[in-house]
Amino acid sequence: MLIRHDRLGSALLGVMALGAGTAAEAAVSIPACTELASWVAHFSARDRVGLSRTNKGVWLHGLFLAPETEQLFGRRALEWSAEDIAALERQVTLCAAEARGAAPARQSEANALDAFRATAFTQLNASLEVAGASNKRIDDALAGLVSLTPSPDLLRAYAAISKAETATGEIPAFSTELGSLPNGIVRERANQLWIALRDGLIGSGERVFPEISARLAALRPQIIEQAVAALNAQPASPEGLVALKSLVAKTKAELARSYAPTELAVLDAVAATRRDKIEDEMYRGELAKIARAPMSGAGLEALLAIRNGPILAAHYKPHADAVEKILATRESTIIIGIIDEAVLGLEAYPPTPQGLRDLEAYRVTTVPMLEETVRPRYAGAFVRAWISRQAKLSKLMVDDQLAGLARFPDSLAGL
Repeated sequence: MLIRHDRLGSALLGVMALGAGTAAEAAVSIPACTELASWVAHFSARDRVGLSRTNKGVWLHGLFLAPETEQLFGRRALEWSAEDIAALERQVTLCAAEARGAAPARQSEANALDAFRATAFTQLNASLEVAGASNKRIDDALAGLVSLTPSPDLLRAYAAISKAETATGEIPAFSTELGSLPNGIVRERANQLWIALRDGLIGSGERVFPEISARLAALRPQIIEQAVAALNAQPASPEGLVALKSLVAKTKAELARSYAPTELAVLDAVAATRRDKIEDEMYRGELAKIARAPMSGAGLEALLAIRNGPILAAHYKPHADAVEKILATRESTIIIGIIDEAVLGLEAYPPTPQGLRDLEAYRVTTVPMLEETVRPRYAGAFVRAWISRQAKLSKLMVDDQLAGLARFPDSLAGL
């Protein structure tokens, strides 16, 4: 990360810890008067280093940001607590009094300590208070964003935030990438974090960028996994096939900003595999329905519905050809069964005048039923069997009558 003042480089890297501990935890080492005077000798009231991108009133004297300050006190100035500052101010007061007591030899030392105390502490307290509030806003905004449910929009937000800082250390007032997100909670919270960073301390991105980058890296495969799961969840139905085709196109369009085409190729492969599985399941389902079709007119109607259904109507090759062959075989079996059952019914009528009359009535009711159920050309087989049965019954009845006549004697008594 580039920053505008060299002394901010090391000083602001520790800004994440600001306000995080108690006074005891954040206690600095207060140097003795000799060391303190040597440190204060480098102080210049005109050496001011801005800490904020947008608030010019938030700054520190350069000495507080110098590497030797951390070495002397054991912590960066931006990590000091109010108690630390108060302890340092008391030490400066004591050391200035000690130097004045050794005047004139140490008068210049006393003057430098007095000038430092009069100039430095008010600004140090004020800037650290502003910095603490700024960092809290950033931390709160970050927590709100990372608490959201993983989604393609959250992935885009992470990517935009991770690239928030420009090469000059600035954060633009507006992010085109965030602005292109649909209105909703992700866009709202990402913008809150963006604004908090823009208005925060220079270098405060160190509170955000490492976590955002880590979450971005972890979320990328997770979003692909979610997309794959959604594709595989499409039902094995004609509607599922339509939804699958639509979903893969929609998903690739949504993720095109975040993934390279080669990364999204996996979705096409998953969709193709799922499409084959759906067609296979539909195929097996149609075969099961064909096998369950009863040996009746209702069974033929069920087969007709299958013939006009999704597998055959949509021509899912090679399934359509296989289904058509199996369906035709089952249809023939049912038709033959219906005809055989009707023909078997002919055997129920005896060779008597009443039997012949009942046989005729059976023909009158059965032929129209067969013509409607199995079509006229199949009904002809029944008609032929009926004619044969009628002829047989007629012959049996005549033969029986002749046999009866033969029992009478050839005499006047027989007449």
